[in-house]
Amino acid sequence: MIDALLRLGHLIAVVYWIGGIFFVQLALRPSLGVLDPGPRLTLMALVLRRFFFGVGLSIVLVLVSGFGMMALMSPAGSLFAVHWHVHAMLALGLLMMAIYSHTTGGPMRRLTQAVAAADWPAGAAALAQVRRLALSNLLLGLATMAVALLGRVV
Repeated sequence: MIDALLRLGHLIAVVYWIGGIFFVQLALRPSLGVLDPGPRLTLMALVLRRFFFGVGLSIVLVLVSGFGMMALMSPAGSLFAVHWHVHAMLALGLLMMAIYSHTTGGPMRRLTQAVAAADWPAGAAALAQVRRLALSNLLLGLATMAVALLGRVV
């Protein structure tokens, strides 16, 4: 039962994070092209602030559930005596978390400051950086999901 709850929590957190990036990149951002820069950047800053808060919570849930699952599957209580694909998922996840930290501490902060100052060119540049970093995390997230599903059989 504990394993199932850990897997459920892990899956919910991953779906929020990766699904949210898909939504923002493929649905929201392109649809906002009908707006002038001020409202578009303001809306994106507000949406991303809420989304990144949720990603922060998701990261906590991914770490807790991931290490919990590792502890349950490890023989003799050795946390890291698990299949190679678990180590690969951990490494990719930690890289994604580092990109998230860089995104929220750098370009996202600059986007928020630019919107507050109505500096639309600076806001557009910061949003472009957020978008590139989010795309990197999307690709890493998809790779991690592939490792999770295919790593058991290889």
